[in-house]
Amino acid sequence: MHTHTVFFWLRDNLSDADHRAFQNGLDLLTRQPQIRDRRIGKPATTRRAVVDSTYSYAIVLRFDDTDAHDAYQVSAEHQIFLDTCSSMISRVQVYDLIEAEAALPRRLSRDAILASGYADWTAELREDFVRNAKNYNVGSRLLSETDRVKVWEIRLAPGERLAAHRHVLDYFWTVLTDGVSIQHTEDGTMRQHVYEAGETMHFNFAVGEYALHDLINVGDTELIFIAVEHHRAEGKPALPAMIEGRTDEV
Repeated sequence: MHTHTVFFWLRDNLSDADHRAFQNGLDLLTRQPQIRDRRIGKPATTRRAVVDSTYSYAIVLRFDDTDAHDAYQVSAEHQIFLDTCSSMISRVQVYDLIEAEAALPRRLSRDAILASGYADWTAELREDFVRNAKNYNVGSRLLSETDRVKVWEIRLAPGERLAAHRHVLDYFWTVLTDGVSIQHTEDGTMRQHVYEAGETMHFNFAVGEYALHDLINVGDTELIFIAVEHHRAEGKPALPAMIEGRTDEV
């Protein structure tokens, strides 16, 4: 992994609008397919003699390798950022590092929040979440169901999206292929996840709890999961009855 860290000191005479424009520039700059993970931020409140908090903004970008980093440096988005934001900058400091192989175990799941506060949510995306707020079809295809479990297949081609759906039952998924996804959640967060085949995650919900999200395959290969939902034990509220995957429950 190649990590690229950049610290920016902005000019003192910039307005609030200039700062917003600069932040937007950083956001656009760091939304590139070469970037595995990104962080954008301002100085923390740490106060120690060895800490330099004089910079205005910083970005930390991780790439699979130096070739990906070099492609980012000559990208059109990078040039646009330079053209539009260079006049706001008084100083730049860059630190790059190559991570040791042991720093990233082969089975490590990589999860990154790309945006929050409903940033970049289109009208169509918002409507999909409203329309599917009670959609309990959590996969592409229901493979099997008993009185104890429901087994789903999720199969997404590159660029394909699984519509927003609601989880209320305890479940787990296992991914069968390597890949990358982006997920929007009801709280306005957009998250990227990098998968390795065999990775498994478990989720539990108390009565009344739920999760509402979509799933988009942003990789260049098919993304395949098996998801298993556990029906609630006797005496606990069950999943609301569905009509064609939907319910009118409020």
